[in-house]
Amino acid sequence: MAFKYKITIIIFLLSFIFFVVYEFFIPVKVMGVHKDTYTTSILVEDFPITDYGKIIWWKNNQDVLDKKYDLFKDKNSLFLISIWNYGDGYLEEGKYDRLCFTEIKSNKKCIEKDKVMSIMYSLNEEEIRIGNSAYIKDKNGSFIKKDKDANTTITVVPNA
Repeated sequence: MAFKYKITIIIFLLSFIFFVVYEFFIPVKVMGVHKDTYTTSILVEDFPITDYGKIIWWKNNQDVLDKKYDLFKDKNSLFLISIWNYGDGYLEEGKYDRLCFTEIKSNKKCIEKDKVMSIMYSLNEEEIRIGNSAYIKDKNGSFIKKDKDANTTITVVPNA
């Protein structure tokens, strides 16, 4: 019985260590950025698992991404940034409903639709959507969670 208990604890600790390493130490890779008039699609690999990790990644990287890809032409206008899991990379259009980028002049110009988060800007307001949850940026730069399923409002990501 003590042996099974020790094995269970070891498995739990190894799982926890793996999660922490994956969430905080494996860098996110931006595999592509595609823009049109009002939307931008960012394709990523190794994206954080938790909502908190995703929001922190966005807060820490949005300025770098803006400088490199000119994401924010005018924060007073309406636009959407969608972050997609790169998955198996660019694929042919095929018979499945895939997200395709017309500016790519190859047969392999589509990805599987696996959105990990979206960021909406409207009249200088910022909202992040992850699954069924919306996180709205307040005046202090903190993100307030508004859950669609449960009528709750909590501060989840304070301004760093």
